[in-house]
Amino acid sequence: MKKLILLAGLALALVLPAAAQQYTVNSLTLATNTIAASTTESGDSSAVTITRFSNVGVQITFQGSGAGTGDQTLIFKHSVDGSTYSTLSPISITVAANGTTAVCLTTNISLVGVGYLKLDSWQNAATNSVTNCVIKVSTKPSAPFFKN
Repeated sequence: MKKLILLAGLALALVLPAAAQQYTVNSLTLATNTIAASTTESGDSSAVTITRFSNVGVQITFQGSGAGTGDQTLIFKHSVDGSTYSTLSPISITVAANGTTAVCLTTNISLVGVGYLKLDSWQNAATNSVTNCVIKVSTKPSAPFFKN
């Protein structure tokens, strides 16, 4: 009977994962959080390590300073080694300003095979400046892709 209980306990330990999934949020920053009308602001070159993830969530928030509804285009670059970043086929996310109403866009980027992501630039095509510019990147392991 003791052997049966021991074997059942061992089998249960092998079936149930021992580690919980960890949800992480990182910020990608600009030199300033206000972008003048019709200008482009460069990212600060910090990168998010995504070596253990195939998808990341991206949240972009900002607010216009006037009635403009021009597009905001964020350009992200990716890398396999963390030092040489793509110059071709960057990832582009475009969202329209909504006057002085705060805008928040949350989306998903599939990045199978790359280990690093950074913000290259934020292009403001609006006729007014945008402020309170925040970019957050979230990672959460998913069972098929997470490896210890």
